[in-house]
Amino acid sequence: MTNLSKILITNRGEIAVRIIKTANALNIKTVAVFSPADSESLHVKLATEAYNLESNELSESYLNIEKLVKIALKTQCLAVHAGYGFLSENPKLVRACKENNLVFIGPDAKVMELMGNKVKAREFIKSIQVPLVEGITGSIENLLQACDTLEYPLLIKAAAGGGGKGMRIVWKSDDLKLALESTQREALAYFGDSEVFIEKYIENPRHIEVQILADNFGNVIHLFERECSIQRRYQKIIEEAPSPTLNAEMRKKITNAAVSIALATNYVNAGTIEFLTNAVGSEFYFLEMNTRIQVEHPVTEMITGIDIVEQQIKIAQGEALTFSQSDIKLLGHAIECRIYAENTFQNFMPSPGNIEFYSAPQNIRIDSAIEKPQRIEPFYDPMISKIIAFGNNRKNAINQMISSLEKYVVLGLETNISYLNELLLLTDFIENNISTHFCTKHNELILNNIKLKKQKIDKSIPVLMFHLFQTETNKKHLWQKVQFYENREKTYKIEDDFITLFFENKNSFSVKEKKYHFENLTIYSNQINVQVNNEYLKAQIFNTYEDHLIHFQNQFFKVLSDKKFYENSIFENQSIRKQADKNIKSHIPGKVIKIYVQENQEIKEGESLIIIESMKMENTIKALSNGKVKQILVSENQNVDKNKILLEIE
Repeated sequence: MTNLSKILITNRGEIAVRIIKTANALNIKTVAVFSPADSESLHVKLATEAYNLESNELSESYLNIEKLVKIALKTQCLAVHAGYGFLSENPKLVRACKENNLVFIGPDAKVMELMGNKVKAREFIKSIQVPLVEGITGSIENLLQACDTLEYPLLIKAAAGGGGKGMRIVWKSDDLKLALESTQREALAYFGDSEVFIEKYIENPRHIEVQILADNFGNVIHLFERECSIQRRYQKIIEEAPSPTLNAEMRKKITNAAVSIALATNYVNAGTIEFLTNAVGSEFYFLEMNTRIQVEHPVTEMITGIDIVEQQIKIAQGEALTFSQSDIKLLGHAIECRIYAENTFQNFMPSPGNIEFYSAPQNIRIDSAIEKPQRIEPFYDPMISKIIAFGNNRKNAINQMISSLEKYVVLGLETNISYLNELLLLTDFIENNISTHFCTKHNELILNNIKLKKQKIDKSIPVLMFHLFQTETNKKHLWQKVQFYENREKTYKIEDDFITLFFENKNSFSVKEKKYHFENLTIYSNQINVQVNNEYLKAQIFNTYEDHLIHFQNQFFKVLSDKKFYENSIFENQSIRKQADKNIKSHIPGKVIKIYVQENQEIKEGESLIIIESMKMENTIKALSNGKVKQILVSENQNVDKNKILLEIE
């Protein structure tokens, strides 16, 4: 047995923090690495040592094996943990560790190559007679020819893919070639391998995965299963353990299949076998194996009481599992929600930027690298944190999650917190009428519910709270600011409405004919608490360059004072708007991946113009109307800021 007294973590964000916390509990020293953009990150603060990778480019930072191994050797590390994503399933890192007498905390390179490559994995699984989804492999030319043997819709997948990246649904043959090229490009960028394959797309499936642990002595156990059907853009956003779909018989079949796959591959360490099931969970098909720890591993830890990262380290040290399958008991129910920096009203578009105010709920597990206001960079995945609720049963876990999400406040950028909250309230989710298309099917309803809740709020209240906050923070007494003989009225623009507060005395005001009385005002940093008409209320307020954001009753409102919106009225000038329409701008910061057009080219409405990559997602910008490309103002591989003018159209 080897005592791994010091390990290098080649990852960032919440998984790096997660590994450090378990390492600390085991009295193991940790070495963190960071890009310049991550220099103030929590994992840097918590690690025993931290080293600058001196580049924000992935190829020169978190994906640079040579640089990472040198740091491990320089710091006298004995092992390397890659977490998930990045190099976690890259056999080149495993071999580099072996060549330099470093222990890789994970499986060996051979099984990683076998199961990490989806094409090879499919061939192997077929040989051991585990059910598979029908599919085809080969070159792009072969795929274009052979796809006629399958019925549409089809699913294109990166052979080395994972984490929801490198996947495209194709509904008709006319779209196949472009989709193959796009998936190839994404696969090469994120996994260093452009190989793709096609399989029959199963409509309305459920996504079930089984967590396994395997030591060096032939012991393989499962830690039950997780339900991962709630996804957007093929990436999970809510996971549960155990699955509410499987009965005892199917649970036994699917977990036995997972253990048999691990045994057949001589797998060692933690891994996950993923399956698709039909709508009622009575049939299952092998999907893929992830030869690493999963993002959603906390829900399994909650229902079994087993620290999976701890087991990873102990197995890598050469220790045998200290428990058998019969020792593992399924207790309670756990749900995880992934908090993303994304705009749910714009098709989940990434929303990098500055977190100006951050307040997480208490008394619940949150895996995060965020503890204070900081910047969410466009270079990396948009996940801010994971929040994990646990209850005696599924209903209790759901209720705990809803209550906690309502207390989770992130200001300064868009998040999916409200989206998750409304999703959990849907009857279909509560009654487990779900599939991997749940978000697509219910997206309009969820967004409408968010809007309706906002519309029902009396906007006079957040306007008052903003007014009081501004007055008090300017250190002027309200009654000195608003006196009977002058300025008794104050007008604000909130969203698209104009609201005038008419102050009758220092604690009462009216809006139109409705009267309000307020008292017990307190302000703490960005938060204001006040009692209005005998109801105790609170809000968080953040001043931006353009306007003010108010978080009130789990909703966000934009507010402008009367002076500010009159100053901004110039932007309503039609001639300026018409001129601005000629410019195609980037909606997000990111990198220009592909430019489809040339100068002087005629374009049609809906035609793809340019692809911007941000937070590991490709975002295609399309023409809003017919026109002609007058000037191209960027080049491929160029990094651009939000609102950067890309093309001028006439």
